[in-house]
Amino acid sequence: MEQKYELYCKHAHALGFSVRKSTSRYSRVTIPIELEKLFVCSCNGEKLKRSDNSSMDTSTKKNNIIVTRTNCQAMMRAKINDDGIYVVVKHETNHKHTMTREE
Repeated sequence: MEQKYELYCKHAHALGFSVRKSTSRYSRVTIPIELEKLFVCSCNGEKLKRSDNSSMDTSTKKNNIIVTRTNCQAMMRAKINDDGIYVVVKHETNHKHTMTREE
């Protein structure tokens, strides 16, 4: 599975985005085997919002932080087949943000 991740990272670097590992699914036998792995664009998801009941001191200065999560749906899902080989079962290539590398 690590080879799939490295390959997707090289692909991402060439296009101008970064990747992070997301969810995994494991077998439920005594020796857990990773059955499925999801690699997503680092812009996947949304920024968590603080609740109004936050215990954070409101007198402290808030930092200006650039929001990097744009709910981008670009991803690659790899799954183990019956022969024990990991294959790519889904690859979404559409991004909801600009790429860092110009073509």
